[in-house]
Parts: sequence; C-alpha cells; structure tokens
Amino acid sequence: MIGRRAAIGLSLLCALALCAFAAPSASALQGTTAFTCKPEVEPGEKTKGFLDEHCTKTAEGAKVKFIHAAIAEEVFTKLSVTNNETTTKNVTSKFKAKVEKKLFEAEATAFTGCAEGSSVTNKLVGGKMKTDGTACGEFTGVKVTQPEKCSVPKNAIALEGSIWTGVALENPITKKDVMWLEFVPEAGLPLAEFEITGAECPLKGKKVQVTGSAATEELIPASPLDGATVKFTTKRTGLTLEVEKAPAEFEGTFTPRMWPEGGKPTNPITLTTI
Repeated sequence: MIGRRAAIGLSLLCALALCAFAAPSASALQGTTAFTCKPEVEPGEKTKGFLDEHCTKTAEGAKVKFIHAAIAEEVFTKLSVTNNETTTKNVTSKFKAKVEKKLFEAEATAFTGCAEGSSVTNKLVGGKMKTDGTACGEFTGVKVTQPEKCSVPKNAIALEGSIWTGVALENPITKKDVMWLEFVPEAGLPLAEFEITGAECPLKGKKVQVTGSAATEELIPASPLDGATVKFTTKRTGLTLEVEKAPAEFEGTFTPRMWPEGGKPTNPITLTTI
C-alpha cells in the first residue's frame, strides 16, 4: 500500500494513481490525452466507439454504446479513484518489503479517494499533448499477513504525497512504443509512512517509510484494452520502490472517474497516446 496525497503528471501516467489509464497502441508517441468514456445515445452509421463503459470492447455504427470524449485542454477536471477494474469487482492491493530484515506483507481490500478529490489536466507542451494532475486517497481494510500478530493503526495507510507521470518511449531492444504511468514522491516526502503495531508483533512500534516510485504495467501495446483500468506493478527493471533502501513490491488495480454527481461516480477516465 503506498499511500496521503499524490500529484499526477506526464513528463517522463495519466497513473493515478492514484489514479489509472490505459492506452491503445499508436504508430508514434506524439503525446498523451485524457478522455472520458461517456455514453453515446445516438450513434451514427460511421460512429466508432465501444460496447462497455470502460471502453475496452470496440464497436462501430449502431452497436456503439460509449465513446471517447476528449477533456478540453487546460481544463481542471476533478476525479474520484477506486480500487476496481469494473463497477462491481474490487481488487485487493498488495505490498511486500523487508523491515529490519524481516518479511513484511500487507493487503488492502479498498482504496478511497480523498474528500477534496483528485484531478487531471490536458496540456500542450512543446507541440505535444501531455496530461498531469493530482491524486490522493487512503488504503483501508489493511491486513498485515506477515509477520503474524502485526497490524497498522486503524487498518489504513494513506498516500503521503507523490507526482504521477506518464512515461512514453521506444523500447531500445524491441523498438516498439511503450508507455506506463509512474508515481514518484513530492519533494521531501515518502510515498507512504506508517507504524507497525500489535502487542505481540516482532516489529511493534517500527515506523516504515516507503520511498522511490511505483508504476503501472506497460499500457502500449494493450491487448485487450484495459480501458480506464490501471494495474500497478513493481516487477519491472529500473523501478526503485524501497523500504530501508531495499526493494519493495506493490500491486494494485484502480479506476479513475469524473467527480461524483449526486454522490455517484460518473464516466471513467482513459488515457490515449496520439
């Protein structure tokens, strides 16, 4: 669980994390733009879109139920983020590290965005579209599975502060376009900081700082499309998520949506490279 405040930017994800977005493959990485996956009530004969609200199943003509709608440039768009890959399936987040040379493992059944919300903004920078924003929230339902008899206060871990970045480049070995979303801490802050508790816990009272970066799986090429779903992993060479200067692991699945209207989350957000 990495996790009080996170900022999302594309200069190297629209990731967020915090936040989360999938991208269809592109012939050239000219930029990245955040879209909503919105309902299409009157599709035309030449309409191209999707069958599902996460924009994962392509369709054309009268079969189109949802379409990509670009978020206007330089418009601050408020988001909510949850730990699901569809509207009904929540995915448990997992964290693993060595703490005082002991294996520490924890799982979180839920992630809730903060009350002030997260955000996304499309920007034209140097002739290329880039996407950045903010993300914040808290992992709840946290259960420490290793060591035994350990826990964290209130069974929760909050995001302390991070910047999310969309990484788009050509793989030097395969020569294929790749992209992923990466979270790095805000200056001077860890990604997360929490205390290990439990009267009989061998790590009782130990305060843990999670530093470095966490990132999604590669989003290009994406087959099948993940739509608005973002899946985080640290199983990629070069990432630096750490505890006590030793590698740590994080896995999680999230969906960002437009800020709730009437208390209910609205259209999912997806990221597309051009």
